[in-house]
Amino acid sequence: MHEDENEKSDRIADLLAKFMRGNLSTEESEDLNAWLEEDPKNKELFTNINDPKWQKRSFDFFDNIDQNSAWDAVSIRIEKDKGDNINHGGKRIKKYLLAASIFIILLTAGTFLWYTHGVQVEKSPFGQEKMPGSMHATLFLQGKKIEVSSAKSEEIEKGITNQNGWIIYDSDKMSTEEHKLIVPNGGIYAVRLQDGTSVWLNAGSSLRFPSKFTGTERLVELVGEGFFSVAKDAVHPFKVLCQGTETQAIGTEFNVNGYGNKVTTTLIEGKVKVLSPSGNTYLIPGQSSTFNSLSVPLAVQSDTALATGWKNGNFMFLHTDFQEVMDQLSHWYGVEIKYTKGFDPNGLSFTGELSRNKPISKLLSLMEMTGIASFKVSDNILYVDTATRNTGR
Repeated sequence: MHEDENEKSDRIADLLAKFMRGNLSTEESEDLNAWLEEDPKNKELFTNINDPKWQKRSFDFFDNIDQNSAWDAVSIRIEKDKGDNINHGGKRIKKYLLAASIFIILLTAGTFLWYTHGVQVEKSPFGQEKMPGSMHATLFLQGKKIEVSSAKSEEIEKGITNQNGWIIYDSDKMSTEEHKLIVPNGGIYAVRLQDGTSVWLNAGSSLRFPSKFTGTERLVELVGEGFFSVAKDAVHPFKVLCQGTETQAIGTEFNVNGYGNKVTTTLIEGKVKVLSPSGNTYLIPGQSSTFNSLSVPLAVQSDTALATGWKNGNFMFLHTDFQEVMDQLSHWYGVEIKYTKGFDPNGLSFTGELSRNKPISKLLSLMEMTGIASFKVSDNILYVDTATRNTGR
């Protein structure tokens, strides 16, 4: 009986670890869901281990001892419980085994929030350190090329100012011209258009727009990723062109991610219509659609926090394809990604959250803890290799 309970505890701990790593198979997902449905306390435990406050309290108990000592302490507690509670049908044994397993998961499976709540971890040497991006961009107008940053506030032209990481258009009297804002890798910037619409541009992105909207529509063209807070105007619809897709709105908030060979539109509030050469769809808040040359955009439920985390200063991944994770690091830290000959990123995914204000070593340390890969940075190249046995280096 005890052996069966212990084996089940180990199995659940393994499923939880894989869930946190984002690599559960379909069969394993079904097993985890079945366990969650067995008992309300299982759901409560599952909620807890994904709660940063609960995680922080768990780590506080062990923050003055090393991992081996922590495991020894929990193991002793388990052995003591075996001797003191023989008549309890193994329930307490199961409880402590599962608690111990989860503790090890939290230490080794990539529990990202440990890093974001002030627990100090010894820095791992990854070679060249890369600092996070900053607010800087280039504005092109009237044949001029103007470098802007949050370090200075200035009037660029009459009716156009640069203030604290924003370019602001605040005059209806300027002539209508085509302007372009380019945000390089390692940058982020925002612009408030003449109609009052605000656009945040992620690293490696650009926006082409008129200095003043005229005619029956408000049309802009995006490359990369942008978050749009559209000023309401039912008479003049706002349209975002990106890789052959068109997102139409009259006053909403949405994110458009056009990196790579696909375009994902995620709606935060209001309503938008997404048009593509292969079909159209409407989105309501909490939905997203993805289009590429082989697909029709379909509305699906979406975690909007994942789509907008970058705007709020965070990396947010949930079962995110590993190569997409690497692409985000490439854009934000300005590094080129190279996979070694023996490393295959296909089929790998990652779950985690970390402030984008941290040096790259913080995120790489986190990822190495999961055993997903090992990393080295040299000459602005991030080399990705198979995981080493000792992820703590």
